[in-house]
Amino acid sequence: MFDIWNFVFIEPLAFSLSFLNGLIGNLGLAIIILTLIIQLILVPLRLPSLKSAKKMQKLKPHLDSLKEKHKEDKQALFKAQMDLYKEHNVSPWGGILPTLLSLPIVIALYQVLSRSLGQTGLDTQFLWLNLGKPDPIFILPILTALLQFVSSKMMMPMSQTTAASSGSSKDKGSNLEDSMAMAQKQMQFLFPLFSAFLVLSLPSGVGLYWIISLVFAIVQQWWINERL
Repeated sequence: MFDIWNFVFIEPLAFSLSFLNGLIGNLGLAIIILTLIIQLILVPLRLPSLKSAKKMQKLKPHLDSLKEKHKEDKQALFKAQMDLYKEHNVSPWGGILPTLLSLPIVIALYQVLSRSLGQTGLDTQFLWLNLGKPDPIFILPILTALLQFVSSKMMMPMSQTTAASSGSSKDKGSNLEDSMAMAQKQMQFLFPLFSAFLVLSLPSGVGLYWIISLVFAIVQQWWINERL
């Protein structure tokens, strides 16, 4: 039976990693180069959501005006917010997509590394890491949490915390914008901890992929913020 998962993810990753490792002779550098190649391939898919996140920041004053204008009518506020998002071609949850795109690749890379590390004679040492085992001194999990936090922070609407707290005295959690602000603020802290926990227990090769991906995402978001 045709296996879509293996065809789309496992086989291309396994072939690419084997090819790069044979070409370079270092599995760690092969993972870094493969990560950069994957991130470049994902750029066209990520750019719309990253631009959407930047537009959300610019829409913050308009959203605050709508909250004040429709503070007594929740349905009117919801409709006005949806119309504003539609007018500017913005998705309020667009910032989550880049993270979701990476998860299948992380899972596939874990499976590829598990298979590759079973090969005899494969050198898995890179810096202080054994790429087939978790980081023994926890540098990768700590870096993952910090970089994930920076990445999440860059994609949050400006002054979101202030807006959420100022709106609580009037209509706490009563409209869409406040709900999104609260959910995104929670994700800003929870997802870095979740990412660190995963990297803590996964092979260092997967953690290395995750960190290089985050650095690429931060640079990409900074570039977009400067351009828009």
